[in-house]
Amino acid sequence: MGSTTRAAIAGPHCEPLAGGFLTEPVAAISSFAFVLAGIVIAARYLRRPESRDEDGARHVRSRLALLGYPVLVAGIGIGSLVQHGPDPAYASRWWPSR
Repeated sequence: MGSTTRAAIAGPHCEPLAGGFLTEPVAAISSFAFVLAGIVIAARYLRRPESRDEDGARHVRSRLALLGYPVLVAGIGIGSLVQHGPDPAYASRWWPSR
């Protein structure tokens, strides 16, 4: 593959490869949206007032437990951003055609 550019290499990519830091710019930007969504969801959870039942007793609910979902959403976005953005060399372990 001497004169073949990286953009011409076939593989499991979501879009044609571009030069520069973001090898798949559209996919990287949409991945970053997941990170932002996780941050927004976490911020909204943390601003919620404590819930109480009919008797006025406070529900024992850990705020940390509420952060599980937004952390997962942001984590998916971070992993996807790394994969579609800089496309590190270690990614070839899972996608040998790169």
